[in-house]
Amino acid sequence: MARKKSKSSSRKKKINIKSNESAKDMGSDRKIDYLFYVIPLSIIAVVIFLDQLTKYLFYQKNFIIIKGILEIKSSTNAGIVFGWFSNNLIVVAALPLLIIAFFTSQYFSEAKKHKLVIVAFPLIVAGLLGNLIDRFTRGFVVDFILIPIKPEQNISNFNLADTSLIAGVLLVIIYLLWYSGE
Repeated sequence: MARKKSKSSSRKKKINIKSNESAKDMGSDRKIDYLFYVIPLSIIAVVIFLDQLTKYLFYQKNFIIIKGILEIKSSTNAGIVFGWFSNNLIVVAALPLLIIAFFTSQYFSEAKKHKLVIVAFPLIVAGLLGNLIDRFTRGFVVDFILIPIKPEQNISNFNLADTSLIAGVLLVIIYLLWYSGE
């Protein structure tokens, strides 16, 4: 009788070990889901929220923060970069949507390769969405941050969505140059 108990207890140990291993696997799956979905969606939500909030706060406001270095100067842009295609709603709406679709589709294959993509791609998508929201709700994009390189031409006027987009592109370049072959 004592032997039977030891066999059954050893079976229980094996079952417990297996269930613990599957629990560990589930924990790692949750971590992957967290990295893969929660972080990117949070990045997109926070960037869009801050972008829209700052555009609301600084729209039609002008003041100097650090003379000759940083100013708040509200301006509008009906086009894409430097006002290109400002009279072509199809281009200014379709091009960002195509780019969002591209990065979203690429995300699911590239994010598994390197964590840098988990930050870079959502920054690009958030920047594009932040400016698209403006285009669809106002008919133009609100820019308000001015680094007075050529202030008379407003070529250095931008917003947080633009900053997010550029940061994402720079991270993608870093990823492509140093990590994409891993």
